[in-house]
Amino acid sequence: MPIIALLTVLIIFKRIRDARAIMIFLTFFSIIQTSEWFYFIKTGDYPKYRKFSFLVNMISYTSGSLLLILTKSNKIYIAIGLSYFLSGAFLAVINKLGYKISGHAPGIAGPGTAIGIIYGAIGFLFLLLLIPAGYAKIRIKDHTFMEFASGTVATILITYLSFYIMGII
Repeated sequence: MPIIALLTVLIIFKRIRDARAIMIFLTFFSIIQTSEWFYFIKTGDYPKYRKFSFLVNMISYTSGSLLLILTKSNKIYIAIGLSYFLSGAFLAVINKLGYKISGHAPGIAGPGTAIGIIYGAIGFLFLLLLIPAGYAKIRIKDHTFMEFASGTVATILITYLSFYIMGII
């Protein structure tokens, strides 16, 4: 869901103008994730792509989060970066243990929760995008309801935790 990450930072940029943080986000939370699709297109091997995707995400989210901290970016951007990193780490561990949990749900749930925290009730409307995404993933039998719901709930909680750690809530 790199497009959702892009939309999120553009929405937040209207309120908190931090060009350096935006460049870090575009690079480490959107462009790199989009480029990993070339691997999938080249190989056509979804199970290998899924593993490759988690690896790329963890390296990218770790690097991006560290850069946000080192460049003393606004703490809201750091909180969002931290939520991406922690969500990615959580999903990687759960999947490594042999349980399937949605990696697509967090791509909407995390940014939607962040926008809701920043903009209030109107921002939480962003979470409505989970309905068509969940329906599609379940319909094509890529996930069960519980796999999608687990990814959603875990990411919402992790996003709140990240904002709490940064002293925003």
